Amino acid sequence: AAKRDTRIRVYVLPLMAIGSILALYQYIIGYVPDVEILGCSLDVSCTERYIWEFGFVDFPLMSFIGFSLMIALMLWASPGEPTGSEE
Repeated sequence: AAKRDTRIRVYVLPLMAIGSILALYQYIIGYVPDVEILGCSLDVSCTERYIWEFGFVDFPLMSFIGFSLMIALMLWASPGEPTGSEE
């Protein structure tokens, strides 16, 4: 990290967890539109697939995989030495 903050996990992991939950929700309503809890506008469809690769990979799945990898890397990385005052 730019500031070598060893406590970055405390505020990064919850944000990545929220992002992965939202990505998974978007992926699920892409396949099962009846599951939709939150309302979508009439202009933009929540179930339309704008990116479709390999017959099953769309943008919400890409973002879910990205968030999952970031969470795994953040949990795998060693916390390091606690930083005190910079000398």
